[in-house]
Amino acid sequence: MSIKILVVDDEPDLQMLINQKFRKKIVSKEYNFCFASNGQDALDIIKRDDDIDIVITDIDMPKMDGLELLSNLGKMNRTLKSVIVSPYGDFDTIRSAMNRGAFDFITRPINLDDFETTLTKSIDSLKETKSANANRNRLIDIDKELDVAKNIQTSIIPHSFTPFPNNDKFEIIGTMLPARRIGGDFFDFFTLGDHTLGFSIADVSGKGVPAALFMTMTRGLLRALGQKTSNPSDCLRQLNELMVLENTSSMFVTSFYGIIDVDNGKVRYSNAGHNPPLIISLNGDIVEIGRAEGIALGVTTDIDLYTEHEVQLEKGQILLLYTDGVTESMNEQRELFGEERLVEYVRHKGSVSLSDLINGIVNEIENFSKGVEQSDDITLLAIRFKG
Repeated sequence: MSIKILVVDDEPDLQMLINQKFRKKIVSKEYNFCFASNGQDALDIIKRDDDIDIVITDIDMPKMDGLELLSNLGKMNRTLKSVIVSPYGDFDTIRSAMNRGAFDFITRPINLDDFETTLTKSIDSLKETKSANANRNRLIDIDKELDVAKNIQTSIIPHSFTPFPNNDKFEIIGTMLPARRIGGDFFDFFTLGDHTLGFSIADVSGKGVPAALFMTMTRGLLRALGQKTSNPSDCLRQLNELMVLENTSSMFVTSFYGIIDVDNGKVRYSNAGHNPPLIISLNGDIVEIGRAEGIALGVTTDIDLYTEHEVQLEKGQILLLYTDGVTESMNEQRELFGEERLVEYVRHKGSVSLSDLINGIVNEIENFSKGVEQSDDITLLAIRFKG
C-alpha cells in the first residue's frame, strides 16, 4: 500500500530535494508525495483527499501557518500523523505544536537523513494506529452482533408463564442468567395437549457464542421431537442420535426432560446426565429425583442409558430444576455454593410464590459470592402442582 505524504513548505527547492532523496520509493510507489506552499492550500488538499496519511509542515508560512494548520487538523476525524519543521532551538514552538497534536518534529536546516528517519517512524506509528482502529472497529461490530445475539436468545426463552391460561392447578416460572453476554443454558416448556406440558432444562458445554448456537439447535430439536414422541426417554434417545450425527464441534449437553399432567400432577421424566431436580414439600421435606442417570447428549450412541421414571406431585409440592451454575457458584475463598446450601435454603420455602423462590435463590447466590464474577450460567425452572 502506498503511503501518501503531504509536504507543506514555501521553499520550492525542498520539493526537488525530496523527490531526489526518495526517488526509488516514489518509483516503486511505496511513497506518494504531494506538496503545498501554505497551510490554507494544505488544508484544502487534505479535505479533498482522504488518502493523505502523513503531513510534514513548516511553521512559518503565508496565509495559514503550521500551528493553525495543526489546530484545524485536530478538528478533523482523520487518522493522520503530522510532523513539524521548526527552527533549531525553538522549543516553545515545538512544545506548542506537540500540544496541538504533532507526532514529531525536525529542525532547520533540514537534514534529509533525519527527515527519512522521522518519516519512517511516523509511518510505523501510523500503521499501528490504523491497526488499533481497525481492531477497535471489529470489536465494536462484534459487540453489536453480541447484542443482537443476546436479544435473539432472550426472545426464545419463555416469557409467558401461562401455557394453560384457564388451568389454575399448577404454575411455572423460570429464569436464565448468562455468565457472559450470551449463554449455553436454557429452560423451556411447551404444551403437548389440553392438560400435558413438556418441560426441560439444559446446560451446554462451553460458553459464549458457540454454546449459545449449540443451545439454540438443541432447544429446537427437543421441541420438535417432544411434539412427536410421548415418552421422555425416547425423546432424549432420538435427540442424542441427531446430536451425535451433527456434532462436529464435539460439544455436549446435559438435560432433564419431563412431561407433566397438570390436572393430576403426574410427572414422567428422563435425565441425560443433568443435576437432580428437587421436589419441595410444604412440610420441608426435600426429595431428589434422577440423580446420576443418563449420559450427556451428543457424546455417543454406543450405549443407551436414558431411562424413564414417574413421580406423583402432591398438592402444593414444587419441582425445582437447576443447572450447575447454581451449585458451582464460588465466593472469594473459592468455596462452592453447593447442593447442601441450595437444599437448606429451599427446605422451608415450599409456601412462597415461585417468583419469590427463584429470586430468593439468585439473591442467596449473590450474597454468598459477594460480587465474585461467576464462570457459569445460572438457570432455574420451578413448577408447583396446586391440585
